[in-house]
Amino acid sequence: MNGIEDKHESLVKSLIFDENFLKLLVYHVKTPTKKNFIIGRDKLANIFEAYMLEAFVGGFANGKDEVNKAKEYFKRKYSEPSIETTPNDGAVPEEAVAWYETYSVYLAGIYSEAILSKAEEIIKAAIEDGLHNKDIVKLLQSSEEFKSFTEHRLQTITRTEGTKAYNKGRLEQFKGVGNFVEAVQYSAVLDRRTTQLCRRLHGKIMSIDNKMIDTYLPPNHFNCRSIIIPVTRYDDWEESDFSNVPKPEDGFDNPEWTPKAAKK
Repeated sequence: MNGIEDKHESLVKSLIFDENFLKLLVYHVKTPTKKNFIIGRDKLANIFEAYMLEAFVGGFANGKDEVNKAKEYFKRKYSEPSIETTPNDGAVPEEAVAWYETYSVYLAGIYSEAILSKAEEIIKAAIEDGLHNKDIVKLLQSSEEFKSFTEHRLQTITRTEGTKAYNKGRLEQFKGVGNFVEAVQYSAVLDRRTTQLCRRLHGKIMSIDNKMIDTYLPPNHFNCRSIIIPVTRYDDWEESDFSNVPKPEDGFDNPEWTPKAAKK
């Protein structure tokens, strides 16, 4: 996704290892308060929200480019002037923005809880050793164990959730071009890292209104790299059979574009 993962991972790491953020962790461990936790979580949520929306916009715009290229190709091939391309204005559906505003808080909560849990081990041991707050902060900043943990968790979240946002953007684009895109095809990166699930899904086709898309839209596991590609009304295609394909890992159910707070 053009390096946006690296950019936002760098922003998160800058925040996590910032002296003020680490002080919040130390204060929270010493005197657990909801306020300290929320302050740190909200700062993370802002970064996650910007990342998810940028990934969504990237998929949305890239999907539009692919559709326009396909339209131009078939327009020339079949001499159909009625096939019109769509301006790439980058407009993001309002419901997608609302969804990511809510979902980013959820992601930040998961990540900050994990960070807090890991930091707690180091902080409590340091308190027992009689270290002052500023020394505990320096200890966290220099801890390879803490650094390795935060970076591994962060990379898993950004790579997985970036794939989710990117494919959500592509799907919204494909749904918004009339009846030109009739279906989507699952496209996995085939190498030694490819999971058996994605190998089985590779090449599978789902009509654009098939509920199976809600089940199998990538990601379907942590660090999933698969994407969906458009299948047009000019392509020779048929619905794939999913009877022999296992369900995605728990938690990869691609919830609808509705802020959780608004659900009844």
